[in-house]
Amino acid sequence: MKPCKSYRADSRVCADGFVQKPYCSGNAGCPCCGAISREQTPYCLRDEVPEHMVSDDGSPAFTREAEGVE
Repeated sequence: MKPCKSYRADSRVCADGFVQKPYCSGNAGCPCCGAISREQTPYCLRDEVPEHMVSDDGSPAFTREAEGVE
C-alpha cells in the first residue's frame, strides 16, 4: 500500500491538517484482511472528528496556514 498523498514523514500532522496515524504512511493494517481498528483509523476517514481537533469553522485545527506551511 502506498502512503496517503497528504502524508508527511517529517511531521505529526499531514498536509490536510490531521494528526497522522500509521495507516497514513502506507501501513495496511491487518496483514490478512487490511482492516484497521477504530483507534488507528485516520481522522480524515472518520465520520466524526473529535471536537478538540476542529476549528470553529469546522476545518481541521492543524491546517497548513496554522503551521505556516504553504
